Order: sequence, then C-alpha cells, then structure tokens
Amino acid sequence: MTIGGDIGAIIDITNINKQLRTDFKLFSESNTRWIIEINKKYEKDFEKILIKKNTPFIKIGITKGKKLVIYDRNKIVVNLDISVLRNIWKNAILNVMG
Repeated sequence: MTIGGDIGAIIDITNINKQLRTDFKLFSESNTRWIIEINKKYEKDFEKILIKKNTPFIKIGITKGKKLVIYDRNKIVVNLDISVLRNIWKNAILNVMG
C-alpha cells in the first residue's frame, strides 16, 4: 500500500525473531510471511479469527502519513518519504545499469 496507495507506515520489527539481525528481518524470504493491512474497525475481529485458526501473527505497525518509518530495538532503520521510495522503485534498473 505504501507505494501504490501513497500511504505511509510506522513499523516496528523488534518482535520478529529477536535473534535475527535487522537486515535479515527486512529482506529474508522465509516461507509463509505475509503483511496484511486491516481496517482498524476490523482489527480485533481479524485477530480473533487468526487465534481461532491457531495462526501465529505479530502486529508490526500502522499506516499513516507520507513516510515509511521502520524501527528495530528502538532504533530508526528506515525513515523515507514515499516519493523517494517510489522513485527508487520505478528507476531501479536505470539507476543500477545507467
């Protein structure tokens, strides 16, 4: 939603596998990890369904503003405007290959 929806987010990855380094938490591709955005009014109902289905989950943040801010262990590791992220994403190949 951040790039496509122009909606920022404040994320805290501290509770995601505390043994992992920050970069591993952000970029590893382990199986069955999903990020789901839920309207606040349905949050508790959604959590109840996950609990009932014995599906582990961690709430990592909220959507708001025009920046992506990511914390790990009370340290800001990402703090970028969505416009900057969008530009990097759209021009990735050009930026690497020139």
